[in-house]
Amino acid sequence: MTKTRKEKESRVLLELYRQGEQIALADPKSKDISYLARGLHNLILPRSKPKSERIEIQNGDLNVVIVALDKKIGLPYGSYPRLIRYYIEDQVYKKHKNNEEEPQKVYFGRSAREFFELLGIPWGGKSAKILRKQGEAFIKSQVFIQKTFERFEGSVGLKIDITKGDYVWLWSRSDPEQQALFENYIKVSDEYFKEITSRPLPIDMRVVSSLKRWAMALDIYMFLTARLFSLQKRTLIPWGQLSLQFGGHEFERDRKFREEFKINLKRVQKICIDTRLKLTENGLSIDPTLPTVKPKKKIKAKIS
Repeated sequence: MTKTRKEKESRVLLELYRQGEQIALADPKSKDISYLARGLHNLILPRSKPKSERIEIQNGDLNVVIVALDKKIGLPYGSYPRLIRYYIEDQVYKKHKNNEEEPQKVYFGRSAREFFELLGIPWGGKSAKILRKQGEAFIKSQVFIQKTFERFEGSVGLKIDITKGDYVWLWSRSDPEQQALFENYIKVSDEYFKEITSRPLPIDMRVVSSLKRWAMALDIYMFLTARLFSLQKRTLIPWGQLSLQFGGHEFERDRKFREEFKINLKRVQKICIDTRLKLTENGLSIDPTLPTVKPKKKIKAKIS
């Protein structure tokens, strides 16, 4: 890391720590909590623009494949599709929980500016085109997750099309603030709906708001949140598994991946100040602690 980047990163970490102190002062309110599909916490979208319309990641007994159904648009990547995914899953879960009509339908407003506001992203005209394209890439993706079991022959698979084929995705090319005739929406597929509503994972959107600029930091926060909900004893995640989990294939050298992972892990640690993590030569050590959104039932932590 260059001297200039180190100085910039030091300022970033200081600001994140200040925000983390404020978050730690109070439990999240209901408006601060979003719900994601817990079974999909291993779904890591590309961090940078992929070179193909299909990526496959093998992580131990888990195999994840993401396919672009529209080759002209390609696969989603970066922070925006992650924020869009969080919004979709939260809206679906809450509509289902509240017994609202058409819970599989998620609305995005009539203009790019409304879309930005719904996602909690600061408005920027230049970013509107990127957001529109990344949103379309995400809703036109197909995900296949396959898990094998050491004691059994065969495997268990789950195929998910994000949408059910029913959607309106219209934005003004010349004026991102112009209102469309119809409100944009998507209708999630039955498989995606079932995955969202069967096992929800609560996350703290105050944390997401602080980390939204960095795709890998968001992935680390989601991964840790899912792990901490069920972690009973100290666990070590080897570097090889971390590389597979967090897109190590996107880096030319393992050393570069490790450097980037360390930077983003520090960002998460500054904002989630109560999380007990230790990065060693062997990997990431995690001690049982409560996630930022505490589970309703207390988890008895055992450290060995």
